[in-house]
Amino acid sequence: MNFLRVMRLRWLSGLGLVLVGATGLSAQAPGPAPSPPRERMQIPAELPGSQAPPLQLPPLDPNKPAEREQAIRKLYPALPPLRADTVPALPPTGAPWTLAQLQDMALGQNPVIQQARADVQSAYGQAIQAGLYPNPVLGYQGDQMAALDRSGQQGGFVEIIFKTANKLGLARAAGMIGYFNALLALRRTEFDLVAQVRTNYFQVLVAHETVVVNRALARLAEEAYRIQIAQVQGGQAAAYEPLQLYVLAVQARGNLVQAQNRYLSAWRQLAASLSQPNLPPMLLAGRADAPIPEYPYETAKSTMLRNHTDMATAHNNIVRAQYQLRLAEVTPIPDISTHTYMQRDNTDIPTRIQYGVQAGIAIPIFDRNQGNIRSAQSHLAYAQQDVKRVENDLNQRLAEAYERYGNNKVLVGYYRDQVLPNQVRVYRALQQRYQQEPDKVSYNDIVVAQQTLANSLTAYLTALSAQWTAVVDVANLMQSADLFAPGVCPSTPTVCLDDLLPTLSSDTLPAPTPAPASTPPPPVPAPQKQS
Repeated sequence: MNFLRVMRLRWLSGLGLVLVGATGLSAQAPGPAPSPPRERMQIPAELPGSQAPPLQLPPLDPNKPAEREQAIRKLYPALPPLRADTVPALPPTGAPWTLAQLQDMALGQNPVIQQARADVQSAYGQAIQAGLYPNPVLGYQGDQMAALDRSGQQGGFVEIIFKTANKLGLARAAGMIGYFNALLALRRTEFDLVAQVRTNYFQVLVAHETVVVNRALARLAEEAYRIQIAQVQGGQAAAYEPLQLYVLAVQARGNLVQAQNRYLSAWRQLAASLSQPNLPPMLLAGRADAPIPEYPYETAKSTMLRNHTDMATAHNNIVRAQYQLRLAEVTPIPDISTHTYMQRDNTDIPTRIQYGVQAGIAIPIFDRNQGNIRSAQSHLAYAQQDVKRVENDLNQRLAEAYERYGNNKVLVGYYRDQVLPNQVRVYRALQQRYQQEPDKVSYNDIVVAQQTLANSLTAYLTALSAQWTAVVDVANLMQSADLFAPGVCPSTPTVCLDDLLPTLSSDTLPAPTPAPASTPPPPVPAPQKQS
């Protein structure tokens, strides 16, 4: 047959694939011969550390113990010293600071609170200004001053504009809604700052716990390294085995340095949120492994929609849009402009005092404020839809935060109650069996168990930090003053939500006339083409 009948693949190290054909096909030319096994898998010279000399130890000789001991000390370097931990000081109060004390400190000193309070005063001033009556105009008036070579008519005038249809009351009502929203913004700023302090507080606690854990792991890794060196001295371990543990011990020290730096960074962030960036580390009350508050989802959702300042602001914006629409509707009603004057008439003898009064209104023929009315209707429709938008946004944020809350709560429980205790049991059992039956359990098994325990502790601390972050995020969405009692109106922030509802008197302010949400404004006509 002149076609391929049999095909097989043969793998040659470093050569690739060679096809061997059947009858009628010529074989491919053979490639270069494979390298000897001892020349393969060499460390490339480009890698850092590739120039390290090979391991060489003199043979175990009972008559020359000093020579072997000297070579071991030279081959296995001492570990870097453990860096001292930062020791937090006792606060001036004589007791560790609690989370509530830290929140009060931040609310009393942080500049963002002072800025928000300034915005409240600004909004209140704008509301006052919107309802002020126009100032009267007082001036000089002279007429016929060249008549009969006399000084003419000399006197003064007063001009006053009388605002009609309670326009100033409507303007002030809309401005007061802006003032209420500024109070809500102040409360939102306070809760955001409290959430920042809470997050930083728990980060400090977790960072301190991480330092404690990593220091213990560093000591454990150092002990394993020293034991392995002793085994090499006794001829019970290969020369390379202690260097593997040396690498792990140095990595454990590096993890401790990172944990110490993380603690300092977490404290500095907390101090900055307290507006005291130069504050040295202080003792804090509480524990990172304390029980977390229980937040049922439906309870958290209802509390959020009832308490959150964004919802109150959105509802207030509807009221403000209603007043602004009513103001636009009554704006075409003319205001009364008056001009009153008094003069002494010097053109006649005897001179006499004369008076004059002028009054006028702007007739709304062309400008009936129809453009502003349409714009106000659109703003009202926008504000009505904004309530649902804010609700959807809050629900999305709560769903994301609650997912992290539920996940990390379960993970922390698994690691705390099951993974870590069982891994400790495994490590202790291996260690005990190694001491009793060293021929059945290798020292590497103990090292692997030790590393598994270290990895489990790292995962536990990571989940612990993420758990508290999620707790703070959910509590911030509920805007609860007490982390463990959601729904309680705060005592520290300036105002409670119930205090921010507009209480405008119906005797002084006309009721707004909102446009129906389902009735869109008339379409805008298309512009005419010009020839």
